[in-house]
Amino acid sequence: MRNTTPAADVAFVADLMLCGADPASPERPLAELLNYLAANWDQLPTVLKDHTLAVATAHAPSRTGMPPRLQEALAIMDRRGTEHGHEGLRRP
Repeated sequence: MRNTTPAADVAFVADLMLCGADPASPERPLAELLNYLAANWDQLPTVLKDHTLAVATAHAPSRTGMPPRLQEALAIMDRRGTEHGHEGLRRP
């Protein structure tokens, strides 16, 4: 995956959730909460960080519903991150 911090991975998932989402989508508040938590990562207790990562991982959008160019870009990011030994968030 990408060679980033956990906070950046959480923000990335939140941004993917918000891309093209209907403003009335029930996932929008969760995505906004994940963005808030990512922005305040350094102040979070470890337990909340762990839970935030678990929630972000569980809600990471499936690549099958993404446009092909975005899927290709994410695959490239995955390969580059793996080369550096970073797993990041696992998406299906």
